[in-house]
Amino acid sequence: FAGPVMGDEVKMTNHAWTISMTELQRQLGFEQLRAINDFVAMAYSIALLGEGELQRIGDFDLPRFGSKPNQTFVALGPGTGLGVSALLLREGAITPLGTEAGHVGFAPTSADQREILRRLEGRFGRVSNERLLCGPGLVNIYITLAEIAGSTAESLTPDQITRRANDGSCTVCIRAVENFCEMLGAVAGDMALAYAGWDGVYLAGGLMPALLPWLRRGVFRRRFDDKGRYSKIVAAVPTFVITNDEPGLLGAAACALSDAGVDLTEKAHG
Repeated sequence: FAGPVMGDEVKMTNHAWTISMTELQRQLGFEQLRAINDFVAMAYSIALLGEGELQRIGDFDLPRFGSKPNQTFVALGPGTGLGVSALLLREGAITPLGTEAGHVGFAPTSADQREILRRLEGRFGRVSNERLLCGPGLVNIYITLAEIAGSTAESLTPDQITRRANDGSCTVCIRAVENFCEMLGAVAGDMALAYAGWDGVYLAGGLMPALLPWLRRGVFRRRFDDKGRYSKIVAAVPTFVITNDEPGLLGAAACALSDAGVDLTEKAHG
C-alpha cells in the first residue's frame, strides 16, 4: 500500500481508499494476510534483483546482497508520491524500514530552487520533498519555472514534460527535468546519510525510464555526492535505477519468503 501501514486500517496517502485488513482477510477467506508499505516491498526486492534488472548511475560494481554480514540499502522513488525505505541485513537477519521520509522538508541547493521553494510556499505553505519529487511535483516545477520565465505554462502531464525535454522542443521542460534530477540527487544523497545506506541507493518509479539519460548526465551524482565533510563517504555509495517491471511484487514475494523462514542471502547467491 502506498501509505503508512499502522494497525488494522490502512489509508492510502494519495488516494481516497481506506482498507480494513481484518475485513479484507475475511472476504478473501485467507488464514493470514499481511499489509506492507509499497516501498517496504521495494526495499525487499533488492534482495532478489539481478544485474539485468538494474541500470547503473555512475561507474560502480553491483553490490551483492548478503556478501557481507552487515549491509544497509536505501530504496526511493518518485511516482504519485515520493517513497523512501531502507533494507537492513544484520548477521543474516533482515529488517525493512518503512518510512515517510518523502515528507521531509525540501532544502533547495540553487538559486532556481530557492525561487521555486518561495513560490510553492505561497501555494502550499510547508513544502516537502514530495511536493517536487513525484509526477505532480515535476508539473509543479514546470509551472513555477514558466512563471519565473514570464511565460504561460501549458497543461502538461509528467510524460509530456519529459518527452519535450528529451526532444529539446521546450526549454522550460528541459529546465524542469534538470532541476528535478538535481533535487532527486540531493535528496537521494541525504537519504544515504540518514540511513547510513553505504551499500547502495536504488531508484524506482514510473518516471525513471524517461529520466535515466538525464540522471546519467552528471548533475544527479554531483548533488548526491555534495555532502560537505561526508562527501568522500557518500561519493562511494553506488546508485542504480530498478528496471524490473514489477519490483513491488518481487519485493512482496521476498517478504513472504522471509516470513516463511527462507534465507534470502542464499536466494541472492543462487
